[in-house]
Order: sequence, then C-alpha cells, then structure tokens
Amino acid sequence: MSWFAFLKLLWAGVAPGNWPIYGLAALLIQLKRGRRRAAQRIAVGLLAGWMAVGALPVKELLLLPLERAYAVPAVLTRVDGIVVLGGAEELARSHTHGSAHVNDAGDRLLAALALAHRFPQARVLVSGSSDGFRTAGAPPLMAQILIGAGLDPARLVIEPRSRNTRENAIFSLPLAKPRPGETWLLVTSAFHMPRAMRIFEQAGWPSITAYPTDFRTVVLADGFGWAPVTNLAAINLASKEYLGLAVARLSRR
Repeated sequence: MSWFAFLKLLWAGVAPGNWPIYGLAALLIQLKRGRRRAAQRIAVGLLAGWMAVGALPVKELLLLPLERAYAVPAVLTRVDGIVVLGGAEELARSHTHGSAHVNDAGDRLLAALALAHRFPQARVLVSGSSDGFRTAGAPPLMAQILIGAGLDPARLVIEPRSRNTRENAIFSLPLAKPRPGETWLLVTSAFHMPRAMRIFEQAGWPSITAYPTDFRTVVLADGFGWAPVTNLAAINLASKEYLGLAVARLSRR
C-alpha cells in the first residue's frame, strides 16, 4: 500500500464525521453488556453534542479564521499566470450523464475564467485535474470545462498527475517555470488557501499571490440556526485543513 493510500484510509477512519457512528456503536455495546448507566451517559453526550453542533455557528468559528488569512487582491495590474487547483469537478455525475458538472468548489473555475478574461496574456495552469472523465485524446474534465466556457486551449497548461496539494505545488512548478518579476496567482477555495500557500512556498515557488474564492462562511451572528449535517461537514473540512497546516509547519523544521 502506498503512503498516499494509507493516509487516505487513516483519515477516512478518524474523520470527525464518523464520531457519531462510533458513539452509537459504543452505546449499543454498553446496552448489550447490561451497563445501562454507561449507555445513558453516552446517549446524553451524543444528544448534547448533536444539538451543540446543530445550533452553534460551528462553520464560522472553524472556517472563518482560515478564510480571512488571505484577502482577494485589491489591485492587480499584471498577471503572467494563473494556477487553479483541481477538486472542483464532479467526476461521478459527469461520467453518469455524459456532461461536465462541478461541485461546491466550482467557484475556482469561475474565478479562473474571470481572471483569464481580465488578463488575456496570462497562462492558465490547471493542476490536479482528474482524468476519470477523459476520452481518448481529450483533456481532463476541468480543462474541458474551461475550454467549453471559451478559454483558448493554447493558453492552457495541464498538470494531471497530482493527487494532493503538495503534489500540486511540486508537479506544477516545472510546467509553469515562473521567472523573477512575474506575477502568478494561486486560485483555490478560501478555507484551503493558508495550507496551499504554505506548501507552494515550501515547494520553491519564487513568488505566488493568493487569489481565494469559494468562501463558505457568513458573519458570526448569521451562523446561528439549525444545520447539524452542514456543520458536521464543516468540522470535517476544517479538521483536515488544520491538520494539513500542522503537518506543513512541522515539515519545514
């Protein structure tokens, strides 16, 4: 088993989204053993946790600090290249229906297209586009979406091999070949930008400017309500980002 596959399996097991299932399993075990008091405590804990996750602005508390780390550049006078990270494509639906579909991160493609229109001399590097929807001789799905929206294929640089952010940074660098004085933009979801910027800098990119998009949060006061499933997904998302940031910081030491 590769290290990449091992990490994927490990995260699938420890992700916070699985914790309620583990709690229910522990509850059933206690009931089977006749430990009613322990089972009651687990049930109360699960109910209290579910209500807290559902009612509190969990998404804002966890994701807002990540999304505020980098602002959209107020002034851009020249852009030589745009790196848009993969992950916006919805492969299963695209394959099923025979047409291109995007997921919640589709704003990455919208931002890349807007920037490409605004700076017609800039190259557009698509990094990490999965080839799961590729037909013979056709570019990966994210590139197909950009071309279908009017982007000149001659401006596209495709990096299809990367499976995570570190590989995005490492595999994209020799394709982009950024020269001193050039302005390259990194387009990815705002919550992912702190980790992505740190990893790209560690990979040796001489200069790259964050261009966050796909913001998921609102002001804290508007985050109260009842959304347990959405907030649990946000806990999963934030946990992965904070863990990735910690690993990136440790790897630099």
